[in-house]
Amino acid sequence: MKPLTAILLTASLALAFFVVSNTPTFAQELQLQENVIVTTPLPMVKGSANDHFLSFQVPVAIPGVTLRPGSYIFRRPVDTAGSVIQILSSDRRHIYAMYNMLPASRAKVTDKDTVVFGDARVGSARPILVWYMGGTSLGYAFPWRKTTEEASEHMGN
Repeated sequence: MKPLTAILLTASLALAFFVVSNTPTFAQELQLQENVIVTTPLPMVKGSANDHFLSFQVPVAIPGVTLRPGSYIFRRPVDTAGSVIQILSSDRRHIYAMYNMLPASRAKVTDKDTVVFGDARVGSARPILVWYMGGTSLGYAFPWRKTTEEASEHMGN
């Protein structure tokens, strides 16, 4: 290979690398995350029949709060109306949120709790849209406000 050709080839490759490496990352941020694993572990601490233990392998979002990977208790407090839900740490030492939820129902009942997620930008926590309790068609929709920045961020808008 002639020295001039080698220099031109090297310069072309360096320029191509520079252009690709300086491409804005917003193109990647618009991609949507696809997988979130939710499990229902055996509770380490016994609770009431209203306590539902859910574990998340990645951060997830509820209105106003991002939950880190880990186990949480989703429960209906006994002393409140039927649509109030609390989210607590699995050891009950921290209450993350309490919402007046919107009723939701599903056609296919499963024996396990089910969570429906919304889309989120890559790097953002997936928002929980609806939580269905196992063994029933009853579910609770989280009160996301589509007009807020928070909902827009989590909903991928």
